[in-house]
Amino acid sequence: MNWSLAAAVAIIGFIIGLRFRAPALLSFTLVIVIGSFVAAWMTDVTPSRVLTAGLLLLLVEHAAYFAGLAVSVALDRRGRS
Repeated sequence: MNWSLAAAVAIIGFIIGLRFRAPALLSFTLVIVIGSFVAAWMTDVTPSRVLTAGLLLLLVEHAAYFAGLAVSVALDRRGRS
């Protein structure tokens, strides 16, 4: 898996957590899952390798989402006080 792809997924996940909420996260998760199935179908890479890369992307996405959500909450609390 290309590390620039993981970094891009992390940035997008962070922006979704910072700005948007769960529907955007669900949509982006669906894109990653469908993209993993398409990659397994269209390439000659083994399905287990594609599954591992897809799960890693989902882990990165959700971690970045929760980090963005935490920053959003911290900024919201700071603005109220």
